[in-house]
Amino acid sequence: ESARERILCDKVIIACGGLAGTKLGGSMSGYKLLNKLGHKSTRLRPSLVQIKADWSGCAALKGVRANCYVLGDEKSGDCAVIDPGGNPEIIQGYLQERGYTCRGIFLTHAHDDHSKGLVPLKEALGCPCYMHEGDKGLEMRRRIKGGYEMYKCFPEPEDMNYCKEGDCFAIGELTLEVLETPGHTMGGLTFRCGNVLFTGDTLFRLSTGRADLGGDFDVELQSLKKLALLPGDYEVLSGHGEPSTLQFERDHNPWMKQAMERE
Repeated sequence: ESARERILCDKVIIACGGLAGTKLGGSMSGYKLLNKLGHKSTRLRPSLVQIKADWSGCAALKGVRANCYVLGDEKSGDCAVIDPGGNPEIIQGYLQERGYTCRGIFLTHAHDDHSKGLVPLKEALGCPCYMHEGDKGLEMRRRIKGGYEMYKCFPEPEDMNYCKEGDCFAIGELTLEVLETPGHTMGGLTFRCGNVLFTGDTLFRLSTGRADLGGDFDVELQSLKKLALLPGDYEVLSGHGEPSTLQFERDHNPWMKQAMERE
């Protein structure tokens, strides 16, 4: 197996709100590597490295953990960052430690637990960033005294790039392909690289993302069916929770099974 036939896929767990046992401090070098996992596959071999960090960013996200992924090509040293929900300095330090050059920051969707770190990370790395235009100006609601208010998920850069179904991006000798999977939000995306799917909040292990934060559940079911109908099996790396496989989700995920039964 050559270097170009392997994906290094590093998983950064963003732990918002100071969850117990996750704070990095003192003499720590900016991140802590935990639980290195190897996943066998027929062609591409992702290796996942968890990085647990404390983020005191958005109070509305207290207790939320979101997954950020660093997709790296060993041969060239090029990488992509997918869904930097926070801790830009930790992500940047990790890239420097590995000697990676970031060729792009990609959002599966624009909710702030996936996008909060984009602007400072982009400024630090000087690389382009990409999302779907359907999430442009996306707003969410948060509880305030006496009710709720709407707020914009993140300050979108003026030079944000919008990608669509079928767009492909070279990350060294790897290719990152865009699949449109709206529903959780109307600009939801899945990124495919080899036998790996980065599904954001469209598909979780045994679950799917809620659709009441700028989305549409019927549309989300259509996206789940679209993923289910992809030929073959894939590693599924989602926006929250643990890895899965597409075949496991076809067999056991109640929402995907419901989607597959639809006309």
